Amino acid sequence: DVWTLLKRIQDLLPQMNGLNLATALHRVAKLSSSGHEANMVQLTKKHPGFVALLSEIERHLLNHTAATQMRHTNQAMDEEMPVQSMSIVAWSCANLQVRR
Repeated sequence: DVWTLLKRIQDLLPQMNGLNLATALHRVAKLSSSGHEANMVQLTKKHPGFVALLSEIERHLLNHTAATQMRHTNQAMDEEMPVQSMSIVAWSCANLQVRR
């Protein structure tokens, strides 16, 4: 269920790279929007694991080489979110009605 997933995400968040973050958000969006509870999306967005995930995604995007136009080491580039994953983040945010 979405609560178990969010707890696991919260536990693993410090180890996640950009691709992991996008995948995690996508899975949360799919699970919470397919739930039978009418307010599942709203409850999901209030969960501390979701808040932490979204904050980490924002940090990744704000520091992305596509945004900063700075040269990064190969290690930094390996850890950042692939550009293709940004569409997954956009879909997930739209599905969860996240606006920032």
